[in-house]
Amino acid sequence: MSSPARKVVCSFACGPQVELLELARGPLEDFAARHGYDLVLEDGPRAPERPASWSKIPLLRDLLDRYEIAVWIDADAIFVDTTRDIASEVEDERFLYLVQHRYGGQDAANCGVLMLRSSDEARAFLDDVWGREEFVDHPWWEQAAILTMLGYRIDRRPNPYARISTPTELFARTKLLSTEWNSIVLDPSPRPLLKHYPSLPHGERVRLMQADLAEFLRRREAESKPAAFDVSIVLSLGLLAGDAWPTLQQIAALPEGLSYEVLLADDGDRGSAVLLDRLDGDVTVVTGRTLAESLDAAADAARGRVLVAVGGPSPVDSAWLARLVDAASALDAGSAICATAAGTVAVPTSWAIRRSDLLALGGCATLAPDARSIADVFTALSAQGRRPAVAGIDAADVRASAAA
Repeated sequence: MSSPARKVVCSFACGPQVELLELARGPLEDFAARHGYDLVLEDGPRAPERPASWSKIPLLRDLLDRYEIAVWIDADAIFVDTTRDIASEVEDERFLYLVQHRYGGQDAANCGVLMLRSSDEARAFLDDVWGREEFVDHPWWEQAAILTMLGYRIDRRPNPYARISTPTELFARTKLLSTEWNSIVLDPSPRPLLKHYPSLPHGERVRLMQADLAEFLRRREAESKPAAFDVSIVLSLGLLAGDAWPTLQQIAALPEGLSYEVLLADDGDRGSAVLLDRLDGDVTVVTGRTLAESLDAAADAARGRVLVAVGGPSPVDSAWLARLVDAASALDAGSAICATAAGTVAVPTSWAIRRSDLLALGGCATLAPDARSIADVFTALSAQGRRPAVAGIDAADVRASAAA
């Protein structure tokens, strides 16, 4: 008989929020299955004598008796990226994990996403929160109790307003997570994993979560597509300008070996009609209103395991493609980026990344083959604890070119 999961993710909803939790359900199920969590979703409050938000406290208290890690997520929060496990944030000396937001002069912790490591200390913490009856009808309910216990001062002006005042011992045992785990409209993360919509009108929450769910499903479908080619070569017509045709001829002359497809990203505003007329169907043309939009569409349409972006007169010799693919496939635990530059110029003209890695980054980076895009991807992968590497040109040169 298998042992129970050591981790659980939970939420509940009642009234209008049932509609929100239904929107969040699919991504929650995906996150739980991907990272080995049990999933507990309840359809009613555990403490009907108190405002509904308080019911998270007895629910978490019960789950901590059965699980090593319990994660609470509000019904109006939705995963947009399930590739990372929030439990990877766990540290030995801390048992409480949440996000602190800074906006409008305040720095308030938000308990809409909250993780606890099971311990006597964690159970005593929840019992203490429940005992703070002076906050039962506070506009922030149990969150007001938790913030006060952490050392925040909460004013009403006329809405609740929080600032850290005197950090307590509990604050020292708490880890403040990046906003990527609880990205809100007033303090958004550039690379969100979870989006949360507190204090918005219900209709606005529904609209935003529907859009997030549609984007999540699109990415999951793209991730599940089997690779039909070793490589998808994406040529940016906006950056190649008059060099596109010679580059296509050089690619066509590559020696047999890797299977590849060629996609042309065209924004329709680069005088590319003559070039497109010369093509006889051997390439796929993907159009968008802007260059960035056409590149994103090309990445979505790509069917290769590795994506190679080309945006300038690249040195397409016989080993060009193999070098890029080898670099992008080199690391088992992370991602590699290989860029080639024309002559001694640091700005890259082509680079490669695994398709699965680009999808995992979501909308935080484009496939444009320029220094800024590579620097963005490099930074995003580093922030996820991966081990990206740049080959062919110096990584410092890429960052310096991006900053210029």
